[in-house]
Amino acid sequence: MLVDFDRAGKRPLEIGSNKTAIGVGPNATMKGKGLRLNAVSNVIIRNLTIGDINSGVIFAGDAIAIARADLVWIDHNRFHDVGRQMIAGGFGSTTNITISWNDFDGSDTYSSYCNGEHYWNLLFLGVPQTITIVNNYFHEISGRAPHIDGAQRIIHLANNHFHNTNAQQSGGCFHAVDAGPSVDHLCKH
Repeated sequence: MLVDFDRAGKRPLEIGSNKTAIGVGPNATMKGKGLRLNAVSNVIIRNLTIGDINSGVIFAGDAIAIARADLVWIDHNRFHDVGRQMIAGGFGSTTNITISWNDFDGSDTYSSYCNGEHYWNLLFLGVPQTITIVNNYFHEISGRAPHIDGAQRIIHLANNHFHNTNAQQSGGCFHAVDAGPSVDHLCKH
């Protein structure tokens, strides 16, 4: 079977240090292409809708990819119809990252569980990593909100809202936090 995909999705827009990307107006949109923050510091991404990145084709583009970054604020954005991760952090340190007040819309015709709910939402594999995920709305998702793995990690999740309209009808294929094998002592003091 042949699969078509837009090559632009695999070539994200590079954002440098000390930059702010703010969408002007309620309809500010990046369509078909995501953002990459690689070896950067002091970046703000705010008020954007990022979507239509090769929906249904895994590994064909992330909405926001973060690697070796410090002091990043991702705030008041909307993510939808993304083939892979809505936000992917890893491959080096990802420290002092705040993800706040975002709408993660997982409604997806091409879901991995064939239930209309996106699975590949947030992935954090950085070493070390310090990430705060607060006041976000995750809906119509079936997993990875977030997936956390790697050594030397501190992840704060607070006041996020998870809502799946079809969770009962889809056989309950849903989990919010997905901790990897190296996350073996989250609840120890």
